Amino acid sequence: MTDTTIIPNLNRRYLLILLIVTLFVQGIMYISYPLGNSVNNDNQAGQVYLMNEFVSGRFMVGNVRYNPGYALVLAPFKAVTDLFGESLAPRLLLLVHLVVYSTIPFMAYDIMRRRFTPWAGLITGLIVLIDPFGLQWMHFQLPGWLIATVTIWALWMAQLSWDTTIRRRFVLVAIASIGLGLMTFARFNYAPLVALYGLSFFLWTHIPLRQRFGLFVMVGVISVSILGGYILAVHIPSTGTTTLSCITGNNLATGLLEKDIPMRASNGVHSANYAKLLT
Repeated sequence: MTDTTIIPNLNRRYLLILLIVTLFVQGIMYISYPLGNSVNNDNQAGQVYLMNEFVSGRFMVGNVRYNPGYALVLAPFKAVTDLFGESLAPRLLLLVHLVVYSTIPFMAYDIMRRRFTPWAGLITGLIVLIDPFGLQWMHFQLPGWLIATVTIWALWMAQLSWDTTIRRRFVLVAIASIGLGLMTFARFNYAPLVALYGLSFFLWTHIPLRQRFGLFVMVGVISVSILGGYILAVHIPSTGTTTLSCITGNNLATGLLEKDIPMRASNGVHSANYAKLLT
């Protein structure tokens, strides 16, 4: 039987080792690399533009395919960090990225020590900690690191709910579903992963089939409601259509906006139409 309690077998020595290594690695990364510059990257420019719109209270931005989930989640933090001025705000926002993402090794540790041993948990946590892609994406104003965090969060919630009461199991999976909904909101093409997460509960043969079906339905309803609510409340009212806009056009438009490059129709009817589509 797996360990589903919060404190027993936590092994404070291993946890302390993981904490020290995490502080060292993330500290070096924080000192060495700044937050990504949206002026030099159209993808980041789009996210920064959306965050600024949300911070200013303008939510009618439409375009589900442009993945507004990251910008919406980070907007409150950006509103606070912007109070410290242009020079310090990016460093503080990067610190938010770092703190949130740094929970992944500890969640991985807890999952593995419950399923196997604290030693296996420590090794897994250390391997996850030095993932080069994670360390890199954390320094960009893009949703990659946030998606990784909520994915591991959902797996951790599933582990906690493996062998517990029915009520607690449904509460934990509901919390996981909120995170998965935000993940889909941040990157629409991760929706199949949410479906796979829900279907995986049918493999839990230690609980009744009725419970498994209920967990599956709950994952779908909660995660879809987050994305569907945005489509109904923001996308359709602000775009006037159910069609999902092209991500490339929005990247180019917001990139030019961040660089203070004016857009104008020229060079014939096709260029005029292209500029119209971008704006």
